Amino acid sequence: MDDDGHMEFPSEKSSIVLVVMSGLPGAGKSTFANTLQAAFKVKYPDTVVFLVEYDALVKQIIPSEWKRQRLEVLDAVSHLVLTIRSGSSGREAESDKESLGEHILRFNAQALRSASRSSKIVVILDDNMYYRSMRYQVFQRAIQLRAGYCQIHIAVALGTAVRQNLLRTCPVPEEVIARMAAAFEEPNPTRYIFEQYSLVLDTVTSTSVDKAMVLVFRAMEDPPRNVDNDEAAWVAEERSKAQELNRTNLLHRADSILRLLVQTLCSLAKSQEDVNDDLRRVSSRAVGCRKKILQQLRDMANPDCEFEVIFDLQGFLTKEFDACYENDNSQ
Repeated sequence: MDDDGHMEFPSEKSSIVLVVMSGLPGAGKSTFANTLQAAFKVKYPDTVVFLVEYDALVKQIIPSEWKRQRLEVLDAVSHLVLTIRSGSSGREAESDKESLGEHILRFNAQALRSASRSSKIVVILDDNMYYRSMRYQVFQRAIQLRAGYCQIHIAVALGTAVRQNLLRTCPVPEEVIARMAAAFEEPNPTRYIFEQYSLVLDTVTSTSVDKAMVLVFRAMEDPPRNVDNDEAAWVAEERSKAQELNRTNLLHRADSILRLLVQTLCSLAKSQEDVNDDLRRVSSRAVGCRKKILQQLRDMANPDCEFEVIFDLQGFLTKEFDACYENDNSQ
C-alpha cells in the first residue's frame, strides 16, 4: 500500500466499480444482478461484469467464525480486482482446497477472459447487506482498491419476500427474514456521503435496469478517495448499538429455547418408570447443559453479534443440547 493506505497496482488501465446489492432474502437481488449483467453485455459489450454471490461462498453461518468469513469474502474480491488489473489468469498454487478467490475466478472464467480486452469492469456483490456497517466495509475496500462504489437496494414488502423466498432451492426460514426486515438499515444518502451513489428499486423493469447502469457508470467515474472521519464514527456508533441489541436478543431467545428443551426432556423422563430417580438425574444434567451452552453463546456473542439476525438459533441449540446431554450421559 502507499502512504495513503491505497493498494499499489502495476497498472490501472481498467476503471473498476464495486456494486453492492442489498435487500431481504427473496427480494430478487440475484435475479436483478443477472439481468443487469445481461443488459451490460447487450448495450455495453465493452463493459465486463463479474458476479460475487455471498451465499455460494459462505454456505454455513458459524457464529465464532462470522466476522472472519465475511472478511475472507472481501479479501477474495480484492484478489479478483488485483487479478484483473495484473492481467493474469488468476491460477494459484496447487491446493486440495479451493480458496474463495479461486472460486470467484472460476465462476467468472468467461468474464475474466474478456476483462483483458476491456477498460470498464463492474463487480457486483450479491448479498443481503442488511447493516450499513457491512456496506461501509465494502466502501472502505473500494478506497483501497481505487475503485468506484455504489449501492442498489431492492425494497419489497416482507410478505412479498417471504412468498418469493419459498420458490428458492434452499429457502431461508421465515423468522430469519422477519428479523432481518426489522433490523434492516436501508441506504440513506442524505445522512451518509458514502451512500451518495444509491438506487432503491421496488420493481424490476427495463427502466430500472437503465437507471442502474447510469448509476454504475457515474460511480465508476467518481471513485471515493478518502474516509470521512465523522461519517466513520457515525457508522461505528450505529454498528455498536446494533450489536448490543443483537446480543441481548440472541441471549434472550437462546434462554427461552434452552428452557423449552429442558422442559421437554424432563417431561419425557417423567413418563418413564422409576420416576423420582430418573427425573432428578435428567433434570440435573439438562439444566447443566443449558447453563453450559448459554455461557458458550455469551462468549461467541461478545463483542461481534451481527450474525444474530440470520442465525438458525433453534437448530444450532437443539444440536448442541443433544450432544451435550449425550456426552454427559455416557460419562
